[in-house]
Amino acid sequence: MTLSNIQGLQKLSENTSGKIEARFVNYMSNLSFVLVDLDGGHGQIITELMPYKCPLDDRPYIILSSLDTGWYDLFKNTCEEIWEHAIPILEHSRR
Repeated sequence: MTLSNIQGLQKLSENTSGKIEARFVNYMSNLSFVLVDLDGGHGQIITELMPYKCPLDDRPYIILSSLDTGWYDLFKNTCEEIWEHAIPILEHSRR
């Protein structure tokens, strides 16, 4: 289900302005990250915690702004390292 949702988003992004990218990691994480680049060089990172047996709608999350550089930079560097080692969806689906 999740894979088909992600592939649907990727296909949708091919016909719209902007860009959506997703990749696979080879471990189960208890965090998810969404990085959003906004106009003017600003950005946000939405970090969602995924506690055990917690319903989707009850998951706690943190929104970090690029204007607050300390935590934002730490999470951005972590996200970019994870991204660098992750497998692109298209490459994964060819396996």
